[in-house]
Amino acid sequence: MDLFGNYFSTNLSGATAGDDILELLEAEIGNSNMIVKKLALITVADIGLDVNTRGVYSHLWKDADLNYKLALDANDVLIGSMIVEDTVADDIFVAVIY
Repeated sequence: MDLFGNYFSTNLSGATAGDDILELLEAEIGNSNMIVKKLALITVADIGLDVNTRGVYSHLWKDADLNYKLALDANDVLIGSMIVEDTVADDIFVAVIY
């Protein structure tokens, strides 16, 4: 896979139920047509995410450091949206190559 593109990472200071994490990133970057090639998400909160608005919320994998993590790339799934199930007060680290 060709990884040439742009890199952006940020700490989102929490998210409200129903927020689309990709829309939040697009707003920060100023690019409303972002096509994500790779995504990494890390948080200390057990959050549910609905990827691509399927109506099904999946919870993240908890690693040995007690962080919840998600890593996707375009070979796994093209990411068009990532809706947060419940309000999260904790920071969410998100990094993307787009």
